[in-house]
Amino acid sequence: MILKRYLYLIEEKGIAPQNIAILGDSTGGALAASFMQQLGDHELPFPD
Repeated sequence: MILKRYLYLIEEKGIAPQNIAILGDSTGGALAASFMQQLGDHELPFPD
C-alpha cells in the first residue's frame, strides 16, 4: 500500500522524490525501512 501511494505521488501528482519524507516510530519505523528496501528492489528513486 505504501508503494502504491508513493508511485501515485511521483507519477500522477508529479511530486519529486526528494520532496517526500518517509518516517515511522517503532513498528512504523520497521514499515518505513521495509518500504525503502522495496524501492531498491524495484530500482525506484529514493526520497531524500
